Amino acid sequence: RRRPLLQALSIIDQDERPRFPEAEELLGKALIAGLRRRDIAETRFALAYVRARLGRFAEAGAVLSDLLASGHRDRETMYLHLWLEARQKNHEQVERIFDEHEALLGDLLDTRHLVGIAFLVKAQLLWSRHQASGALEYYERLRGLDVLHEHIPAHLAEQQVMFGMVALFEKKEEEAHKHFEGAIKAAREEGRSTVPGELGLLLCHWRQDEHPDLDAPLGRVLEALENRERVGLACPHCEAALSVEREYLGLTITCTGCRKPLEVEAEKIQPLPPAPSPAAQAPEGDEDAAPIAKLSDEALLRRNTALWHALALLVTWFSLPSRSPLPAAGKAELFQRLDKVSAVDPGMGDPHLVKGLIGYYFPEDEREREEAVKNLEEAIRLEVSVPEVLNLLAREQRLAQMQQDALRIYLGMVRNYLADQGVPEHYRARLKARLEQFSRFRELGEIDLIQGEFLDKPSVDDVMARAGMMKRRIQTIVRPRLAKTAEEEAVEQLDTLLTDLDQATQNLRSDYEQLEGYELDLIGSTGEFLFREEGEAEVPPETLGPAPGEEGGPATPA
Repeated sequence: RRRPLLQALSIIDQDERPRFPEAEELLGKALIAGLRRRDIAETRFALAYVRARLGRFAEAGAVLSDLLASGHRDRETMYLHLWLEARQKNHEQVERIFDEHEALLGDLLDTRHLVGIAFLVKAQLLWSRHQASGALEYYERLRGLDVLHEHIPAHLAEQQVMFGMVALFEKKEEEAHKHFEGAIKAAREEGRSTVPGELGLLLCHWRQDEHPDLDAPLGRVLEALENRERVGLACPHCEAALSVEREYLGLTITCTGCRKPLEVEAEKIQPLPPAPSPAAQAPEGDEDAAPIAKLSDEALLRRNTALWHALALLVTWFSLPSRSPLPAAGKAELFQRLDKVSAVDPGMGDPHLVKGLIGYYFPEDEREREEAVKNLEEAIRLEVSVPEVLNLLAREQRLAQMQQDALRIYLGMVRNYLADQGVPEHYRARLKARLEQFSRFRELGEIDLIQGEFLDKPSVDDVMARAGMMKRRIQTIVRPRLAKTAEEEAVEQLDTLLTDLDQATQNLRSDYEQLEGYELDLIGSTGEFLFREEGEAEVPPETLGPAPGEEGGPATPA
């Protein structure tokens, strides 16, 4: 009766993989051969093992469940149960089995690794859902198993800081404030940097206040980050060259390359390697490509703090009086801070975005505005995608195309002006004679001026509309060119003419309104005189509508 079982166990012991299907068939025969209870348990275990090795995990689990139901729960059986659940990614079951039989399983084979995977998956899932307290608990349990170190976030070493971040995620600002203060106190007692806790406190203020003034404290934190004394260290696992702070001597840190723990020992300190230039990080054959940022955790912290420091200065401008100009020194300081961010990470587009927007909407001159457009284009190239900025750049491209076609647009405007019968003939003749000295104008061909007087003279509204349209078109054509030309006399002349045209248009509107008022007064007074001569009685004032200038009435003539 035991012969099929013994034959199958022989195949398993010799690990003859191609014969495992044969072993499965022998074990099936053994189960119906009338074995004793102990032999049945051994047969079920062997059958579950063979099916597991064949990759049929669900079938193996079904056989093993029968064995477990019979009360057979030795160390090997529970390990196979754990292994099968892990293979089927039933992480809840893996955790339950380990919690119930941790003492029995111990560190058998890769028990810790299997359980560690389950803890890591649950920690990452909870973290993605912003359930940071639960994620932190699983990361701590994973640390206790002493496996998968490379997947544990390095910042978990600062427990107080992490608890503060958890509270911020959950919008518990007061609790977060206490944790960050505790982190600062603990760091001082240990003689370590207080920067993480200080940044946490500043985050609390940043979220609580509408326009927080953190410019000075962020500047002090950034200075502390930049002045940290650093030493060189080579990772014994992956041989990566690391730059660490001297205050971590004697402590355990996580390698940024292989994510494994290593001791920072004085005898292992090496000279710091030279920092790679941005050009060295660009892909070969593509000089215009964005640098590939490979920043350490320390560089990332310094970069992000520097960007925050720049934005903190920008936020202080909200306290300026309404419609007041930006302080020139403040704008220069903002640009210097943003340049500092780009120096740490040339591949980050945010500094270019901020410089571009400030330079575009608050330019000192046309050259600064053109430089701002280049910064916005660089931000888009570095994968900063903001719909409003994309729309702005599209309009700038159309405007640039229009400026390239400025002469063609101007010649078309001149042709329309010379053919406009609403313009007096002698003005059109003077313009034609003035421009015929240029060959490009003569290329238009002969333009006949329609002569004679016309009954339909242009109205005042037509004249003002024509003047307004001419001003806008001339400004579009010549303004960018005036900002670049060295002909100061021509610039001054065109500016004066544009100003005079605008003033004359306003005077014409004022005179026209005054003329209408005189007409109204004249015809009204004449009517009143004639009606009284005819014996007409005047209407009581209260029965009349509102007078000119009163609420609800027409405006008083100028």
